[in-house]
Amino acid sequence: KAQIEGYTNFDRELAPGANVKTVMAGVKSRDLYQVKPNDLVVIEGFNPRTQDAAYFAGIEDLAQNMLAHGYMQDKPLSGYITKSDGKDVIAVNDGHRRLAAVKRAIELGAPIKTIPLVLKERSDTMADLTISLLHSNEGLPFNMYEKSVIAKRLKSYGWSNADIAKEMRCTTAFVGELLTLA
Repeated sequence: KAQIEGYTNFDRELAPGANVKTVMAGVKSRDLYQVKPNDLVVIEGFNPRTQDAAYFAGIEDLAQNMLAHGYMQDKPLSGYITKSDGKDVIAVNDGHRRLAAVKRAIELGAPIKTIPLVLKERSDTMADLTISLLHSNEGLPFNMYEKSVIAKRLKSYGWSNADIAKEMRCTTAFVGELLTLA
């Protein structure tokens, strides 16, 4: 009971600390790029998310939040550089819903010019990018069908059911069920 009260009656204030450069002195940083949302591309079929009414309602909710509060800079998208029609483009591999929502928020009048993006290494394979998609999915968990698409994709990359189960943190029997569903 005391723990619940501690969570529900949380009334502490954070004391301001030193500036970022002081605290982070000597720490290496990876590049975080600010990109225009329309400069990013979405590879058709990469994200197994089912685009149903609930999906679009979630996009609208995110867009309304961005309209009211802006884009949260601590939630960068992830992408990789690929060739499309002979030119280099940045393809999104994490943050598809956030990208759709920011574009919608801009349509609604949000003054968002750029959003944060982390670039993946060139050496990542499609299997690596698929695993990243699976594990970075925090906003809305994948449903069974979407998980089955990921399992089938990993199987097509030569993965065993045991390897897929280990990555998906489930049993090999469940992977078999996912593959049957797919």
